[in-house]
Amino acid sequence: MSRLELVLLCLCLGACTADLPGPDPLTMAGLDNAGYELIRDGARFQEAVVGERLSGDGYRARVEPDGTVSGLYAGEQFRGVWVFTGEGRYCQSLTPALSGPTASCYWVAVREGEIRLIPAR
Repeated sequence: MSRLELVLLCLCLGACTADLPGPDPLTMAGLDNAGYELIRDGARFQEAVVGERLSGDGYRARVEPDGTVSGLYAGEQFRGVWVFTGEGRYCQSLTPALSGPTASCYWVAVREGEIRLIPAR
């Protein structure tokens, strides 16, 4: 294999393995044309989500300013923790540790006081 062929092969392999941006969370959730805003920074998260209630199937919680989240999950009370990451994701746990099977992260979308959590993979 010539040096030129080797360089071209490396370039092709690099292009095939490059990190490509993932799909937009609003598009993944089918909300891209529904008037939702994807929250990307901590100040906007504080304004739109902290102090508010979140709800879903079998889940009701309040996001507290002190970094805790509390409510009901599957009929059981819980008190966990939350953090808003530098990547624009809201991560929470139903326990005092932000790890383990009850920890998960979400993208947050808001529209006129409505809050939607989109699972972050």
